[in-house]
Amino acid sequence: MARITKGILGGGRGKVANVVMGSWKGIDYLRAYAVPSNPRTPRQQARRSQLTLASRIASELNKFFSLLPDERPKLSNYNILVQRLINGADTYNTCAGFGTRNDIPTTANLSNFSSIVISGSFVAADRVVLGLFALNDDNDVVLGPGRAFQVTISASSATSVTINASSFNPGDAPEFMAIWTVIRGGQANNVSIFMSSQ
Repeated sequence: MARITKGILGGGRGKVANVVMGSWKGIDYLRAYAVPSNPRTPRQQARRSQLTLASRIASELNKFFSLLPDERPKLSNYNILVQRLINGADTYNTCAGFGTRNDIPTTANLSNFSSIVISGSFVAADRVVLGLFALNDDNDVVLGPGRAFQVTISASSATSVTINASSFNPGDAPEFMAIWTVIRGGQANNVSIFMSSQ
């Protein structure tokens, strides 16, 4: 790759005929335009389909996980979800393992979507986050649209919060999944997961 020392050409960006100009780490360059290879092999097509499905599922789940602090530096929760799905994790194991705290035990009463009660030992400024998602009958593919809800504890302490999740409509989906956690001091408690048929 030839470097440009500016001179008569100056800096450049873009394509002219079969030449591409640009800058990489502050170094201007010229190179021949190359058409990217796209062999469309069966293996490549299968991997693309897998990535498309993983991205769709992770986008739905991210309605909940985007409300949580990122688990790892320089890697978003969405990217962790996609990575787990591509590596073959089912929906439960994709969601499990999020959360750096393990000191706020909670339970949830999910018998009525318009009045979901999450019980635990909450203090002021805790954020209780709940996600609801429709699943197919294999419990492995998240169907849209999912919903996420969060409540911030304003009292000095509380033993339960009630969340009106009546906007969640699983439609004809045979199963649904609820995931919830508590965020305290910028850290999420281990995510709790409940899967059930309707």
